[in-house]
Amino acid sequence: MQKQPIGRAEIWRELLRIGLPLMLAESLDSVLWITDTYFVSNLGDVAVEAVGLGGYIGWLTFTVSSIFYMGALVLVSQAAGAGKHEKAEEALAETLSLSLLLGLPVGISMWLFSPLLAGLIAGPRVSGEAVRLAVAYYRARIPGILVSYPAAALASAYRGYGRTKPILWGSMTYTTANILLDPILIFGLLGTPKLGVIGAGVASSIASLVYLLVLLLLLAASLPIRPRLYMPRKYAVTAVKLGVPTFIERLVTVSGHMAYLGVIARCGDESLAAHTIGVRIESLAFLPLYSMSEAAAALTGQEIGRGDYRAAKRKAWLSAELNLLVGVAVGLLLVTLKDTLPGVFTENPYTRQLAGIYLLLAAISEPLFGEAISLTMSIRAAGNTMIPLAINTITYYSVRVTLSPILAAHFPTPYCAAGAWITMILDHGSRAVLASLLLEKYFYRLARRLI
Repeated sequence: MQKQPIGRAEIWRELLRIGLPLMLAESLDSVLWITDTYFVSNLGDVAVEAVGLGGYIGWLTFTVSSIFYMGALVLVSQAAGAGKHEKAEEALAETLSLSLLLGLPVGISMWLFSPLLAGLIAGPRVSGEAVRLAVAYYRARIPGILVSYPAAALASAYRGYGRTKPILWGSMTYTTANILLDPILIFGLLGTPKLGVIGAGVASSIASLVYLLVLLLLLAASLPIRPRLYMPRKYAVTAVKLGVPTFIERLVTVSGHMAYLGVIARCGDESLAAHTIGVRIESLAFLPLYSMSEAAAALTGQEIGRGDYRAAKRKAWLSAELNLLVGVAVGLLLVTLKDTLPGVFTENPYTRQLAGIYLLLAAISEPLFGEAISLTMSIRAAGNTMIPLAINTITYYSVRVTLSPILAAHFPTPYCAAGAWITMILDHGSRAVLASLLLEKYFYRLARRLI
């Protein structure tokens, strides 16, 4: 007797159960960024500039964690779906071991090359004092960034099993620890030395260790696996093969974004300020879309592990359908806020108007982005990370990077940035169409059972 497909409502409930804790956890990260900036702002503009620059270098270092994050997510989700908990434990153990082994050389290399990186990113217009402070802040953060490598693997294990509440508890303790430690270490309270921006980096590193410890402590009570360390062998190799394309994809996106940002900067200071304001507001809309796509990956990977490719494809489609609707909802919210929220960040009426235009165009693109990111995450969870790399690289460079200067040049000077922003819609739309076609026609060829 043929098994009846699971209903749409049941799948959507499961997606929300997995995705909502992730959404809240990532919201805490946004709150933490704001509070970090608030405390450091009391030290002056140079300190804020330094923390922003050091944070960018930290982001580059953190992208290495995508190797462990994606590899562990795919392997553990497939093992969980197959009920092979010993394989899930072995995959996690090898990935954890690899993250620890790779972390040390990465940390040493970045410590040595951080002054060069800071100087290259800062350019000639940033003061030498800001660059020096940025290096000091970043070096204080290195231990925490390296702790984030095994933490990323552990968090992926929770995602792979579809049990994401421990990630929320970990984020809550991380945020609380950082907020408490920031003023103590920055300003030298409670008898501690006044460390300035270095104190912000130390606080972040200590909070990252707390996050890792919470994930470790909750693992036994939450999942049928234990944290162990095995010599990296076949699963570590597979994790690297899965994770490296995601790592490359992030680097490629960053380099493309710099070119895209250069087009907007040439439209004037107000255009660049409006873009910055718009992106900050839009980043809040990204949270539910990213969270739901991670939930989609968990469900798709589990079905691949069970060997039910038809169910995996169905869940991938229904997940994308729900994320499209979530994108519509957050798009409507952006339209509602486009005339008021930019005023919180700037008093310049021209900048507010441009930021409102950005949010309107972003609102149109959100449903397309939601569908695209869900489909590509499902393809990754099905065991193929090269295809999403190809999709995102092709669409970003052929549409956004190539067309943005052309469209910007054909718009009136006061609104030339709007021409560049339109490519955001075209990019996300192309990505959604391409991912949809590939999933519909070639999913059974792309999917690979790795456990």
